[in-house]
Amino acid sequence: FGRLLIRRKTVTTKPTYITIQRAAEELGITHWTLRRWIGQGVLPATQIGGPGKRLLIHQDDLNELIARDLSSPTG
Repeated sequence: FGRLLIRRKTVTTKPTYITIQRAAEELGITHWTLRRWIGQGVLPATQIGGPGKRLLIHQDDLNELIARDLSSPTG
């Protein structure tokens, strides 16, 4: 009697993805350079729609790359 039940709600957020072009602009490089970095494993990308289709970059991965570059001695 008199007890308050609080239900915990699990909040999930959708990951934020951006285009190759936008990521390249944020990095100040061409989209061709960014595509080369993806091929070399420097930055992961998600392919949407199967082979030859759109590549998207997870915003967290881009932020991590920027942070790594800023924290490097030559960055």
